[in-house]
Amino acid sequence: MQKQIGFGGENPQARFGHTITPIGKERAILFGGAVGDPNKLTDKYVITGDTFLCDYVQKKFKKL
Repeated sequence: MQKQIGFGGENPQARFGHTITPIGKERAILFGGAVGDPNKLTDKYVITGDTFLCDYVQKKFKKL
């Protein structure tokens, strides 16, 4: 069974095509991806270069 955990701070938008890289046992870096509202008719989404720090202990994201 999966459990969803809420994170605070500057949460990134829902995205696909991103990378997330662990930095030790307490943090990870999320980079890039595509955000927006892709649908079958218009495929409107934007490729980003956003970078976020995810802190597992504090349960927060921070945009870098």
